[in-house]
Amino acid sequence: MASGWMPLGLPSATPTTPAHGPGPPRPLLTQKRWYPTNVGLPSGKTLVFGGWDTVGNTSEDVDQYDPVINQAPSATRNVGNYPRMHLLPDGRIVKTGTSSMSVWFDTVRNTWSGNASMTSGDRKFGLSMLMPGCEQVVALGGKASKNGPAKVTVEILDATAAAPRWRTTTSMNSARLNANGVLLPDGQLLVVGGNASGTETGPVKSPELFNPTTETWTTRAPHQVNRTYHSTALLLPDGRVFVGGGEIRKRRRRTRPRSSPRPTSSKAPGQRSALPRPPSATAKR
Repeated sequence: MASGWMPLGLPSATPTTPAHGPGPPRPLLTQKRWYPTNVGLPSGKTLVFGGWDTVGNTSEDVDQYDPVINQAPSATRNVGNYPRMHLLPDGRIVKTGTSSMSVWFDTVRNTWSGNASMTSGDRKFGLSMLMPGCEQVVALGGKASKNGPAKVTVEILDATAAAPRWRTTTSMNSARLNANGVLLPDGQLLVVGGNASGTETGPVKSPELFNPTTETWTTRAPHQVNRTYHSTALLLPDGRVFVGGGEIRKRRRRTRPRSSPRPTSSKAPGQRSALPRPPSATAKR
């Protein structure tokens, strides 16, 4: 876990597990960070991207923590706050938001390359998810500017193509930002929560299912509580989706489980055989 708190980021990093909680502190990051993104590699290393040192001052170093040697070398790139980073089967990491330009990070060479601009521009507070097969990314919702309305548009990137390009696909039924996405055991994508503007205005209570084969959306039964900024959604081992958190008048929402017709899952999410895992080759600096 690497993070901080407004208006100042922190350089600290602490390993945390569900069973044992926080562990002993690890070497300090090269920069203070507030709202960074962590990406775990098959080798056991962790890359830390983005965040702010102070408000408006982006942390540009890419920290790489190696638990074996307990060190954290780095590369450099300005990727903003909470960049949407996805590990691909070939070992690269692709950035797919929240700004419109997508770029690729080579975890072996420690270099950045390529560019592909989203068809709908920036997606601030938008969502991006890996699709089944872990080679395509779907990006949806968000907003173009600080005070802009939520977007309803959706687009797909083949991140492993020789010349990757974003293409527009079927829009959602409801525009939303601050939404959460979950990849279900049957390969469909569940988008839940979000709102029309700000952090909580115009809450969207009806989840939507995206079918990657037909590229169509289906609206599902609404949840009872607003799930907006600072909410979360997680796939449980039995196939249900847990939805919790959110804000109202700057206060956190209580968490409640959400139940609906359940897709079946015979294994824990991290063990699903239907989704290929990234290669196990050790990523070097």
